[in-house]
Amino acid sequence: MYDKVVVIGSNGLVGSELMRVFTNAKGLVHSEISIEDFAGARQVLKAIHPDLILNTAGLNNTDVCEQKPAESFELNALGAKNLALVAEELQVPLVQFSTDYVFGGDSRRRTPYTERDLPHPVNVCGISKLAGEYFVSSYCERHYIIRTSAVYGPTGSRAKGGRDFVKTMLSLSQNREKINVVDDQFVSPTCAIDLAKKVKELVNTERYGTYHIAGSGVCSWYTFAKAIFACRGIHIQVNPVRTDPDVRLKRAFYTGLRNKEIVDAGLKDLEHWRLCLERFIREHSPNY
Repeated sequence: MYDKVVVIGSNGLVGSELMRVFTNAKGLVHSEISIEDFAGARQVLKAIHPDLILNTAGLNNTDVCEQKPAESFELNALGAKNLALVAEELQVPLVQFSTDYVFGGDSRRRTPYTERDLPHPVNVCGISKLAGEYFVSSYCERHYIIRTSAVYGPTGSRAKGGRDFVKTMLSLSQNREKINVVDDQFVSPTCAIDLAKKVKELVNTERYGTYHIAGSGVCSWYTFAKAIFACRGIHIQVNPVRTDPDVRLKRAFYTGLRNKEIVDAGLKDLEHWRLCLERFIREHSPNY
């Protein structure tokens, strides 16, 4: 449907999978486009004149966001605004990737958030990403805002040195007899492969708006870790622990997502996170 697609952040965890499903896409990395530079980004994109822009660039590491709030807002908020302005000028749709961390302010919450729930971020990452959402929805009429959660995939996260939670757990298991994992933070684990495929389905509907795309169901990081080891047949002691009180104000304790709007758009929901994990590890062993 789209002849000329641009993926910004094409060498990252999500961007690399988008490049696989959008086979005609042109990938752009930070050395080729700086989204925080409006004039520069505008020049690059006008020269390409794409039919569709997908932006995965941003600062997603929660700890780094807390340490560098100005940089976080420059990338996650102002960068998104710049792309929204350019997309509107070019009259093309913009897909902006956001995060489950736009939620988390309700410490007693135990049911997944839908797109109709009011955001309430508790950390810089969530606040800056939410600001980016507001800019995109305000400045670009044809937009898709994609909130996802606890993403893992073949490429790993560039912000975490090529790792994600799955890779980190498997790596730790090689030289430890036991691992402590928090059991009071709840997410919806998502495979980047499934995420990218669903985004391609969604943009072909031309039903613009805000969408949650995450693995179905919710679990704690502890439960996620246990499932990873079970899938690989690794026997290791995993201890559930509470979040360190020193970082409690920066952590969102419940950010599970429900994919209500993609189902309402006539698309099939993602499978349960555990099934997605099992399939991913089965198909990517032993290289993962």
